[in-house]
Amino acid sequence: MDTVVVDQELVDSYVRNGSEEAFRALVTRHVNLVYAAALRQVGDSNLAEEIVQNVFVALARKAPRLVGHATLAGWLHRTAILEAKAVIRAELRRRRREEAAVRLASVVPQAGDPADPDLVPLLDEALLHLRENDRLAVVLRYLEKRSLREVGAVLGVDEDAARKRVSRALERLSTYFRSQGWAVPVAKSVAVLGQASVQAAPAELAVAATTAGLSAGNVAGGLNLFLLNLMNLPKIPVMVGCGLLVVVPWVWQERSLAALEGAEQRWLTEQRTLASQWNAVTGESRQLRAAIDRERRHLQEAEFRVSEMHGHLASLAPAEPYRWDDTSPLARVPKDLVRRMGVDALANLRGDLSHDMMAVLQFTPGEATAIQEAVHQFLAGYHQALATSTRPVDPSAEETAWGGATGVRVFEVDDVGDAIRVLRGRLMDELKFVLDEERYELLLHGLENRIPVDDEDRGVNSGMLVLPGKHRVRVAPVDGWDPEHPILRWGHSGLQYTMSGIRHVEDVPDSFRSHLQDWIDAARLGPHAPGTPSVQAVPPGE
Repeated sequence: MDTVVVDQELVDSYVRNGSEEAFRALVTRHVNLVYAAALRQVGDSNLAEEIVQNVFVALARKAPRLVGHATLAGWLHRTAILEAKAVIRAELRRRRREEAAVRLASVVPQAGDPADPDLVPLLDEALLHLRENDRLAVVLRYLEKRSLREVGAVLGVDEDAARKRVSRALERLSTYFRSQGWAVPVAKSVAVLGQASVQAAPAELAVAATTAGLSAGNVAGGLNLFLLNLMNLPKIPVMVGCGLLVVVPWVWQERSLAALEGAEQRWLTEQRTLASQWNAVTGESRQLRAAIDRERRHLQEAEFRVSEMHGHLASLAPAEPYRWDDTSPLARVPKDLVRRMGVDALANLRGDLSHDMMAVLQFTPGEATAIQEAVHQFLAGYHQALATSTRPVDPSAEETAWGGATGVRVFEVDDVGDAIRVLRGRLMDELKFVLDEERYELLLHGLENRIPVDDEDRGVNSGMLVLPGKHRVRVAPVDGWDPEHPILRWGHSGLQYTMSGIRHVEDVPDSFRSHLQDWIDAARLGPHAPGTPSVQAVPPGE
């Protein structure tokens, strides 16, 4: 017998005649579908059996509403999923859906197909996302193993149209799986459906579900007959009855709305009263805060006047005469004399502060440390700029003669004035932050012989640490010096100057050191060490 005709006749026979045989036949036909869906959701056979019984109890109670349904498969599948979700919420509580799916995959039997077991728990969720006719077509075709002809008969279409609907539904299943992070083709969706349909219900479950459904159906039998007879009444009485069913709740609803509107008006009145009281309290609070602020200002003014009075009284007290400590190593001199004396701020080419300047300006230990760090940072930045602008070049004839027999190495240095100005600005800011204005000016005067303190032309000398403008540097070894104090012969030449001198090897800038390391090592070994090349002595007067 055709599936559609069988389901319709069985439901009609059960509702009209209370036929237990008809209900038992319905359970037997669909129990596997319901059990498999429940088991996929909860992963526990005992809970799945309980869900099956609840589903068929619902079928018995709602049978009059299902008389006109073509087949019960779609309704039973959806009811089983909803009942399983209710059981999961009640029994498993806060367990996450993914944990249930992992556990569920371990209990669902595998049929050796290519379907991923983790996809099986998602199947019913995917089916619920299909439209009603598409879900019914998939359930009939794959979960109940119906032919395409039977599927078409249920949907009211021919076999070819049923095939197209099933294919479209499978495409939508694959789309849902992809939205959940699974790249599942249509073929794999078919495999998942095939794996989901292999779970058969226990033999005794059909008997238990039938008994539970019939018990619930007998309790509601009068209601079932009433609903069935109501559907069979002539249209006019039914329409009148339905109108009453609509009008009576509408009247009750109107009265309820009127009561709610009255309560809302009372609440709004109370709210306006409270808002008015709140505004009054807020205004009083603002006035109190303003009064507190006025009193605080008065108190501050009084404290300031008291402080002024204390200062005035202190100025009236006779100052004790200053007495110089004759045992002190320092002597008091006028600041103008310090400027004319020309005390150097730096003691050497490494940028160390001179003890004379620290003593004259009476630097504290903290001030000396801060100034020394600022100078060293300035020189480090300057030498870094030199490293990128210094390159060895061939010596001229005059420079070759200056080197003598031992040779000379010549370097050309590009103008790094822009870098000097930036570094100098940072140095001056740091010095101003550490010192008062007078000592800052005196320190700046002491730096002029070592570092150009501005862009004005003040001349250059052999002791300068920083040379602005493009210039050439020439270096040659020196003979006859103590290896404890190794030195090199050093010369500079610019557009308007040429000068020579000697430089301790420890004072050689890093930008030249890599080019002169062999000469530096030789100077440290001394002129008579084995393997040391003969070098030329410093000419007199240089």
